[in-house]
Amino acid sequence: MRRCLSGTAAGFANYYNKQQVKSFKVRSGTAATTMRPAAAAMRIALGLVAVLALLATTALATATTGSAAAPQQTFSQAITRAIDLTSQLVRETATINIDNTGATPLERYELRTPDAAHLAYVGVKTKASAELPLTVLQTGAAGAEAWEVQLVPPVPPGEKVSMVATFVYINKMVPLPAHAPLLAPQKMRLDHTLHFYSPYHTHKERTTVTVPSGPGVVSKTENTVAVDGNKLTYGPFTDIAPLDRTELFVHFENNAPFAAVTSLVRTLEVSHWGNNLAVEEFFDVEHKGSKLEGQFSRLELMRAGIGAVARSNIVQSFTLQLPGAAADIYYRDVIGNISTSTVRPNVAKGVINLTLEPRYPLVGGWKTKWYHGWNQPLSTALHHRQDAPGYVLEIPLATLFENAAVEKFELRVTLPEGAQNVELHAAVPLDDIHLERTTTYLDITGRPVLVARRQRLVNEHNGIVYVRARTRPRRARASRARPLNQVVGSGDCGWE
Repeated sequence: MRRCLSGTAAGFANYYNKQQVKSFKVRSGTAATTMRPAAAAMRIALGLVAVLALLATTALATATTGSAAAPQQTFSQAITRAIDLTSQLVRETATINIDNTGATPLERYELRTPDAAHLAYVGVKTKASAELPLTVLQTGAAGAEAWEVQLVPPVPPGEKVSMVATFVYINKMVPLPAHAPLLAPQKMRLDHTLHFYSPYHTHKERTTVTVPSGPGVVSKTENTVAVDGNKLTYGPFTDIAPLDRTELFVHFENNAPFAAVTSLVRTLEVSHWGNNLAVEEFFDVEHKGSKLEGQFSRLELMRAGIGAVARSNIVQSFTLQLPGAAADIYYRDVIGNISTSTVRPNVAKGVINLTLEPRYPLVGGWKTKWYHGWNQPLSTALHHRQDAPGYVLEIPLATLFENAAVEKFELRVTLPEGAQNVELHAAVPLDDIHLERTTTYLDITGRPVLVARRQRLVNEHNGIVYVRARTRPRRARASRARPLNQVVGSGDCGWE
């Protein structure tokens, strides 16, 4: 039996009191029954009649609706929607104004996405920036497709409430044309839905699309659109049917660097002997903008000048924020040390800005790999709790540059030898959570390694992850030892 940990960072205290730990056990069995042949035949006939009636009802409902039934609606809603296309990410923000016209309090609201394959983040907040809990209702082959929002507190009859839903998509824009000469403008195309994809009837809606400043839009969906600088306003629309998939496309110039992190592996090693936390991060990056047409020329870049290169889609550097206590910082790749890096402490924010320049400028279609790392005092991340046995490691989930789009992410935390009862708590849903074991110098049984993975990670996910472990007592009884694989939950439970 495995244990699944769930909850949010705000409920961390209750988590340690075991109030958020749930056990799952599936039991199955059959009951033996006996009946006469005539009675058995009668039962079978009645069963066939019931099955045929159910199939006929389902076919009639499908022919009538043509899709899955929408949830019951006892309220009216008006939506103000904004789509930001100024970076490589597509950020969709919808302000949902709900008027409860029903006779009972409104406790739940359902959200859906038309593109689960590119969705990286979804979150809902109230006007006061209070996070509302989400529960996955439907999962497809590409990921979660529908969520249930718990309205806290419930909306009484006749009252109104406003909440803000945020969706962040990665790799959703495609270059058009797919190839472009060096320093040529980069044009991207977005295909999305014109209306907010909601399972409810919408009384009124307006959509604003923001593109980068400059030459702007090449072509777009012509549907009651108003253009004001780099903003396209569609609507207002009225009486929008549920799950409307009317197409929205925008073809525009976007010279932002489309540097997608195809793989990010973050490793941390806890050492009580050295009183040290060693952090190392492995980045695989690919430029997914317009691929270079023709040859690359550094001479052409020098002639164009710094300003022209800065306005192009060429990636020249990455800036990361490290903890203020980070020391012994290094930046390397498979060849060896890379000297083109800059470290600038920011005392006001208590962080260190690390700027990394690849060995060569990154143009469309090119790739690069590197790894960097640092050490920091263990006291900045590891704490011994007085109200509960063991140690708690508090670490950021990842170190990302601005507007990063991570396709595959892996977190690996190596704990000291003898650590047991390992527990993980994160507000971000993680997958494939398990324990491995590694052996290094002077180890006898090996060190436990906590591994967690996730598909599609963005800056909105970057929060604190808590890892709790207990050290083995000096005179522990063998009968009380617990297998490590019974403590860390598996990914099939999830955190939603």
